[in-house]
Amino acid sequence: MRAAARELLADAEPTGRSWPERFLYAPIARLLAPPLLDRSVEASWPRVASLLCALIGAAGFWFGWLWTGLGFLLVSGPLSAIAARIDLAHLRYPERHWEPRFGRGVALGLALVALGKHLAVETGDRVHFFAAAAAVAALLLALRERRAARKATGGAAPHETWLAGIEPGLWLLPPFAAAGYWEYWLPTLAAYAAISIFIWQDTVEAALQRTPAELQQD
Repeated sequence: MRAAARELLADAEPTGRSWPERFLYAPIARLLAPPLLDRSVEASWPRVASLLCALIGAAGFWFGWLWTGLGFLLVSGPLSAIAARIDLAHLRYPERHWEPRFGRGVALGLALVALGKHLAVETGDRVHFFAAAAAVAALLLALRERRAARKATGGAAPHETWLAGIEPGLWLLPPFAAAGYWEYWLPTLAAYAAISIFIWQDTVEAALQRTPAELQQD
């Protein structure tokens, strides 16, 4: 049974659609999921660990421990991917576990607000808090438009790998953090989400304008 599960894991595609899930999390999960499966580790363990790491990361931002918070937030993604691959090995559909994705999304939103609050206190400029609120709102709208684009196209939204989402939004931060410009992550994320919104809105409009003949050709 475990040999069959290992073979299934080896042949499985990445469970996520964004570029961090495909190119960062998938290799880690492919490496670590089989030994965990051999030790009868259930998917719920890394799934809970992923959620806890995300919440600890948001708390780190709130208390000003920026690098600690960022580390925990980044680790939460691969843990979630490992849980998804263990689910695949047990022939369980990972997408049915919406709670961890929702929890990590909430944690990222809290991290954005916490970073905005920290920067506003440190600099005395409330514009950072408003930038955080704008980034959260733009990201939520982008996720809604992505869902609409998926529904309109009947599959993955066009360019979904490269456009805004929870994972791509989070992985925008390390370059800014390494350069010492934490504050620029917030407006950049808002702009990234806004561009994604426009692209997916165009996708939905194009899908609605297709003729019956074009639909039959597909």
